[in-house]
Amino acid sequence: MARGVLKDIGPAAKASGGLKRLAECQETCSERDTHNLLAKRLKLSLPAPISKLGPDGDMVPYLRFRDWCSFLLKFNLWHVLAGLLKPDRPREMAIFRRFWELYEQIEPSHPLYAMCRTKGIDCGTVAPVLFHGDEGRGRRKQGFLVTSFFGLLGRGTRAGLEHRRAHGQSFLKLLPNYVGHTYTTRFLHGMLPKALYNQPGVFNALMEAAAEEARHMFENGVRDPHSGCVFRTCLLHVTGDWVWLHKVGNLGRSFNNSLKHAVQRKKPVGICHLCRAGQEDSPFEQIHSRDPAWLSTRGEESPFVALPALAKVPGVPCKMPAIFAWDFWHSWHLGCGKTFVGSVWVLLAEQVPGTWDARFASLSASFISWCKMNKRSPCLSRITRDTMAFSSVDAFPCAAWHKGATTTIVMDFLEWFLRAMPARTLWLEKSLEACVAINGCLRALYTAEAFIQADAATRIGEQGLQFLRRYAWLAKASHEAGRPLFGMIPKLHCLHHIFLEDLVLRARVSSHALNPICFGAQQSEDYIGRGSRLSRRVHPKTVVQRSVERHLKAAYACYIEAGLLQPPA
Repeated sequence: MARGVLKDIGPAAKASGGLKRLAECQETCSERDTHNLLAKRLKLSLPAPISKLGPDGDMVPYLRFRDWCSFLLKFNLWHVLAGLLKPDRPREMAIFRRFWELYEQIEPSHPLYAMCRTKGIDCGTVAPVLFHGDEGRGRRKQGFLVTSFFGLLGRGTRAGLEHRRAHGQSFLKLLPNYVGHTYTTRFLHGMLPKALYNQPGVFNALMEAAAEEARHMFENGVRDPHSGCVFRTCLLHVTGDWVWLHKVGNLGRSFNNSLKHAVQRKKPVGICHLCRAGQEDSPFEQIHSRDPAWLSTRGEESPFVALPALAKVPGVPCKMPAIFAWDFWHSWHLGCGKTFVGSVWVLLAEQVPGTWDARFASLSASFISWCKMNKRSPCLSRITRDTMAFSSVDAFPCAAWHKGATTTIVMDFLEWFLRAMPARTLWLEKSLEACVAINGCLRALYTAEAFIQADAATRIGEQGLQFLRRYAWLAKASHEAGRPLFGMIPKLHCLHHIFLEDLVLRARVSSHALNPICFGAQQSEDYIGRGSRLSRRVHPKTVVQRSVERHLKAAYACYIEAGLLQPPA
């Protein structure tokens, strides 16, 4: 293209040195030449050095988190970790101090507080961070792992922004990290194609490197070249979907261990790494109870097949498994929500005359009409039996979409549709109560700040527990009627932990509870998609090196667009 512009415009275009240099790059070595030009000569790339790891120390490229932190301090961007738009060191430090003050009520035995007291460290110089990993779709639809660090605090959610515009902004704002381009809120750690991801030595080396970076930033930190002050980060949790947590945590208890048959020879080992839920004396299906059997088994048995690297990061004593946090988005939007929607949709279809295809078509038309009336993007052109995986009356219906936002939209529609029905069966009445409860819970969570006051946390948690009770009633009624509806999937246990333990019970002993959506993976999933998309555009033999290089160049453009960096003169 550069050559074509020079040829068409003529000598006038040659005044642009960058365009002329780009035209001189060889097409046979385009990746190498363009990187040398854009990154090394024109400095159109973030200045984060690429390190190497592996058996010989020179196998797989990755980015050290300490180098990211040095970059943030050098260019006065530490405010990104506090969720601010502009540098404001006093406000940044006040935000972090307030965060750790509230977090101490939740985990008073965290080693950070002892370190601050003994070494005289100011909590205002310590930023809370999370670590995430997941697979995207790489070349030939093979998995491509992308791991990253990111700040727990950010600019909130879009729903929260609208709420704060109406009620005013707080000086000490503590908000979840959902707004902003993911290239400016996430910090790449590593990339691995499936071939390397499946090699235990390479994967373990990458996780050991992540643990070492987290440990270094906690114990040593990096020095601000401008003020001379040392700034630190504290890794609180590892987040991601359950498959990722199972892999990175070396978990012997996960969804993989759920019962597959009514009668099994071996005793069930359990499904939860935090408690013994799923074992014979602690069924995870007690989602209707406020005092389930698993509640008293928390921390009784180690869930690790082998101690994972990230569990060794300084954390709360005797709570090592808790570093692997449930992802609320995968648990509800891409989990229980889809199962609930599929079952309720079948119940509604039964109220419409005609064949099953005609019934689904009628409901689909009502849904599309409601979306147009309420100016909501349906994300779906229509809802059919395939959409709900309803191949026959003997199959458990479950929504087949892969966008979490679709679950939210369909749930809002179901609440409206059920309310508008002139007469409802008992099952549909319970379904409506479940819809109202969980929708109210979600709206409150996504407009709340990172910490929720105790009374609000209790109210939100009670709404979530009400949904679980209604779901349990519907599941029991379906079982007694011999109908495959409202399946008891393991992700219901994740929600039970969140609503009961993290919100309701936490609010009884603390003035605040940490908002569970802080560990949601919506933004990180976008980040994974962008990283894996880069991998499909480079040569497979140098996929990691070139993908990391392209990421730094793409992130640089986003930093310029966001006003975080100034373009070169």
